[in-house]
Amino acid sequence: MTHVHYKFSSKLSYDTVVFDGPHITLTDLKRQIMGREKLRAGDCDLQITNAQTKQEYTDNEGLIPKGSSVIVRRIPISGGKSSSSGKNQNIHQVVHHCYFMLNSCSAVLSMILCTNSNTSQKLLLAAV
Repeated sequence: MTHVHYKFSSKLSYDTVVFDGPHITLTDLKRQIMGREKLRAGDCDLQITNAQTKQEYTDNEGLIPKGSSVIVRRIPISGGKSSSSGKNQNIHQVVHHCYFMLNSCSAVLSMILCTNSNTSQKLLLAAV
């Protein structure tokens, strides 16, 4: 049994993928890492870089030799819809709503300040 050591760029220690043969394809290495780390293929892709040479492995059928150490980074799937795009849309809607409410409150406050009646002064003090 041979192995490749991998570590996510945010972690301090290496983990190991074990396989048979003198090398492993990039696709198989990604599949094994995703399985060990409980990542779903639809959520992200993995960027694999040689820890010593800093060369990024890009050919999915490329061979990574046994005993190699690699750095792994999670990256968004290119061309696919990111799961965070829905969250970004929701955030945009909330910001838009807050902006609208702030403008509405500002208009009401301006009307209160422009009026010199006792009632408007009481409303202003109650609002503060």
